[in-house]
Amino acid sequence: MNEKQIESILREWGQEHGYELTELLFKHRKRELMKKPNPGSKEAIAKGCTCAVSDNHGGKGFPTGDGDVAFWISGDCPLHAVAE
Repeated sequence: MNEKQIESILREWGQEHGYELTELLFKHRKRELMKKPNPGSKEAIAKGCTCAVSDNHGGKGFPTGDGDVAFWISGDCPLHAVAE
């Protein structure tokens, strides 16, 4: 399955369940993103990140219902956004 197919599936599922695509793609791309500083962290901001600092608790993220940690990613963030 290629990236476009995965994105399409996630977009459809997200619309049915009230999730934003960026949140779902973050979970899908978690391994790739773990190589980068967390969205909203001081290190990420220094590298050009435009993700919300307060919503991401300064790079600590927020807990999900399944015990994981998630982040809000700005659609135009040059460091974390999904490349079109």
